[in-house]
Amino acid sequence: VRIYIVCDVAKGVGVPRLMADSELPSSEVTPCKRHVFWETAYGCPACSKLSFAEMTTPCVRSRQNVSYRMSEECFMGDPVPPPHFFQRCTIDWRNLLSTADYVAMGALVVGAVVAAGILLERYLVYKR
Repeated sequence: VRIYIVCDVAKGVGVPRLMADSELPSSEVTPCKRHVFWETAYGCPACSKLSFAEMTTPCVRSRQNVSYRMSEECFMGDPVPPPHFFQRCTIDWRNLLSTADYVAMGALVVGAVVAAGILLERYLVYKR
């Protein structure tokens, strides 16, 4: 007997089933071999702290919510960490603007300096 165990948390314990000869490669079909296919949560690796991804809401008024979701299929082991509501957070101002934003601001500054230079030159010519 050859047993194929496949990880599927949604199936729970699952039900093993005997595979038909038509589902197998011809090299595996013999009168003395039986193949069992079993989709079960017990075929999944045990959950660990690394099995869960942290999900956070945006930082609003120095508060955010933190929850966790399963990032890989696993069963039993470590439980899902509990959510944390209204956690204190800080905004990292350096990450608010992208490189393109800085380029655009630089172009605006250069344009403003050029415009100020033109206005100054016109003022000085007019003053004479």
